[in-house]
This record gives sequence, C-alpha cells and structure tokens, in this order.
Amino acid sequence: MLVVMDQTTQYTGFPVRTADTVLIGHGLTKTYGPTLALGGVDIAVLRGESVAVMGTSGSGKTTLLHCLAGILVPDAGTVTLHADGAPVAVHSLSPGGRAALRRERYGFVFQQGLLLPELTALENVALPLLLNGTARREAETQAGRWLDWLGLEGMGQRRPGQLSGGQQQRVAVARAQVAAPPVVFADEPTGALDSATSEETMTALLAATTGRGGTLVLVTHDESVARRCDRVVRLHDGQVAHDGPTAHERPVPGAAPTGTQVSR
Repeated sequence: MLVVMDQTTQYTGFPVRTADTVLIGHGLTKTYGPTLALGGVDIAVLRGESVAVMGTSGSGKTTLLHCLAGILVPDAGTVTLHADGAPVAVHSLSPGGRAALRRERYGFVFQQGLLLPELTALENVALPLLLNGTARREAETQAGRWLDWLGLEGMGQRRPGQLSGGQQQRVAVARAQVAAPPVVFADEPTGALDSATSEETMTALLAATTGRGGTLVLVTHDESVARRCDRVVRLHDGQVAHDGPTAHERPVPGAAPTGTQVSR
C-alpha cells in the first residue's frame, strides 16, 4: 500500500523519501467494459532503479505500464513524474501534453523493436532528437555514439531488414536512450528473441539505462529477465500481489556516451 505524506512515500513496508522517487502511481484503476484491468494499484519507482512487472496474461501489467507512460489515462488514480524540476501530473495532461512527455522525457523499447523500416539504423536512433529540435548533424553524431557503444559499429547505414533480431533490439535500446530520458519503459523487450540473444539484449538495456542514471520499468513473462532487475512487482487480477527486491548483483557498465547523463 502506498501513502504519500509530506516528503515520505510508504511502500513495500518501508519509507522512501519522495526526493528518491522518479515515478509514483497511486490508486490506479482502469476498466475495459466489464473487465477490471487495474483495481487501485499503488507503485513507487526509485531513481536509477530497474523494476520488472510480472503477471499472467490479463493481470494488468501492460495496462499499468501504459498508464505510467501516459499512453493510457487511468479511470481513477494519479501518476506523477518527479524529474527535471516540478512534479508532472501525467494523468491530467492533455493528449498533446502526454505525447510531448513521451517524446521528450520517456524512452520506449517494444517486443518487436518497432523500428521504421524505411530509415537506417542511424536515422532510427536519431529520430527522437530530431523530433525534439536537435540539428541533424548533432543528432546523428549522438546516435552514432550509442550504436558504437552497443556494439553496432559500422551498421548505422543498414535498414532494419538488414539486421538480426538482436541487432534490431539494440538499435531500439539506443533509440530509447539517445535523448537521456529519466525513465525508459520496455514491454517484453526479449519476448521475440532466443535465450542467448535475450541475455545480450538485457545486458545492453540495463547497462544503457541504469548505467547512465536512468530508471527502467519493464514488463516481462520471463523469470530470468525479471531476476536481473532490482525489484519485481507481481500483479494478479489487477492488484499488486508482491512487490520486493531481487537477489542479484548489478553489473558495472562501461561509461555511456558523453552527454547522456540523466538530469536531476
């Protein structure tokens, strides 16, 4: 249960100062017709933390991610982003405001990558910066640094159809990081990959996100993927059934490309 009181957030049995949180969902409720997807879910995500959201199909995990990311508006409850200045009430933003938030302050990695097939890998990664007004040369320079850092040197001019599934997902990881968003959301990012490629993709995703001070919120069915995150939240019938830390050692990543530290 989460209770916001003054500067302290109580969840999973211990207090956390709101200064340490980047994202808070409180009392989140969402229905689709007669079907309850979320039934008053409370969640607080810390800065620099990686959180895996798990549950059976229909448990509400993707709906929770979409509400936190501003893709969906909850029927009831609040979503607050604490990053880069004054808190943002995500749930109360206009559709245009939520689109701007997703473009400027969130990053996304989806199961199939969702790269634009007509663009090169370099152009796909540079796209968020271009949409935010960065000059093309600078955007492509930063995109190239991320591709190199993720082991894709020399592949910037290839289109998605010329890349393997694992390479496409690393391009998607680079695209999610290039604007240095405070929060990256990943929806089954390894779901279409074999076990070895899944391991490589998770290594890249965790190092690229938490390694630069960002926060990762990830939906997965894969227990091995969840165990690599700092914390697991399990949903059952739209309710939080479990919320607790995992027993793992976070790897120490190499330095992320310059200019990609998350703003506090």
